[in-house]
Amino acid sequence: MTPSPTPEIRFLASGDTALTVEFGDRIDRALSRRVVALARRLIEQPLDGVVDGRDE
Repeated sequence: MTPSPTPEIRFLASGDTALTVEFGDRIDRALSRRVVALARRLIEQPLDGVVDGRDE
């Protein structure tokens, strides 16, 4: 079985203080690891101007 290729990550503006990140359209452990890694990185190094909705 050939593994499916890793989809390209898409960053989409979602208003003036939000960002949507698309990792693909399937449920996959490898993609889940990438999502968690990005979430941890953003907690450690927030993006200027992007508001964390958990703080509201």
